[in-house]
Amino acid sequence: MINVEELIKNYEVLYEQEKQGIVNGVPLKPFLPAFSRYLPAIQKGNQFLVTANSGVGKTQITKFLFAIVPYLYSKINPNYKYKVLWFALEESKQEFFDSIMLYFTEQKYQRRLNMHILQNVDESCKLSPDIIEMLESNQQEMEDFFTNVEIIDTISNPYGIYKHCRAYSEKIGKHHYVTKEFEKTNKDGTKLLDVTGSPVTEQVEVYSHYENTSNEHVIVVVDHISLLSQEKQFKSWYETIEHYSTEYCRKQMSKHWGFTVVNVQQQASDKEKQQYTVKGESIEDKLEPSLDGLGDIKITQRDCHVVLGLFAPDRYGIKSHKDYNTEFLGDNYRSISILKNRYGSANVKKGLLFDGATLRFEELPPAKEFTGFDAKHDYQDILKKFLNQ
Repeated sequence: MINVEELIKNYEVLYEQEKQGIVNGVPLKPFLPAFSRYLPAIQKGNQFLVTANSGVGKTQITKFLFAIVPYLYSKINPNYKYKVLWFALEESKQEFFDSIMLYFTEQKYQRRLNMHILQNVDESCKLSPDIIEMLESNQQEMEDFFTNVEIIDTISNPYGIYKHCRAYSEKIGKHHYVTKEFEKTNKDGTKLLDVTGSPVTEQVEVYSHYENTSNEHVIVVVDHISLLSQEKQFKSWYETIEHYSTEYCRKQMSKHWGFTVVNVQQQASDKEKQQYTVKGESIEDKLEPSLDGLGDIKITQRDCHVVLGLFAPDRYGIKSHKDYNTEFLGDNYRSISILKNRYGSANVKKGLLFDGATLRFEELPPAKEFTGFDAKHDYQDILKKFLNQ
């Protein structure tokens, strides 16, 4: 039976925690104010899925929302404690490190470097003493960032990920068990009786709940889920992924432990194929990310509280998207959409400025502000400002 009084007290607990600066997630309002009206926070205990076509910026938006935003929020609210466990199935630790270095360099110096420069393979701009000095000056910010972000690039199987997260959960909290008495049964399902005819019972330790004694917000990211390896106890890779998403992510990490779980998943390859009307006009809806368009396995969205999609219309030559002139913004335009939202509005889309090299996303003003004779000039101004040109 539900203990109504105990559950109602949870509201008081959340209220008292908030007064102490202990929040139930990362508020998005300081970073994406308009979008936050539909998705207020990266909430504890929620399972997210981020999806897009190949090369659109799935990893970049995931780094921004689930690693950089928590870091930035911790500077606003010193009482906010968090830990990101990032399972990099595609990137190496060095590649991840380099991408964050590019972010901090842009933030501090308004200098847009790129991965090729850090790898010293860009003939037009190689590493030099002044660039190295600039990078070295980011040491403190990088150390602060990676104090709370752990990159794991050596584990690719679901149980290995679960085991690593379970070990961390024990480090910051406690798993509670209760003893329950069960009647034993025979192989045919009938009750096992003793010589007196009484049922034979046994006491079993049963999982009760998890207590996060540190109030730390733990964010688990797998980038990306299609690279998870199959485990021997399952007949197929699909069964492996389904078990990971449902049993490990939803039932354990998000539901019982209160972790935020984020899986990155690519859209199916056929979503890349541009389709047209009889007039030869592009059908955008066939190109934009969707729940039905999830690649490899679609059942993963079932377990999620929130599914986010990212779309780049410029790659298809689409010159207007949601009333924005994407011809002027080019590849620096992205549309972020809420494809599923268990607690709020879905089918919401917001235009963003995007700089993939430096992991930056910024909301565009409403499209109605870019009108009239000066529209092109206004687009160019906002893009130059964003790119520090």
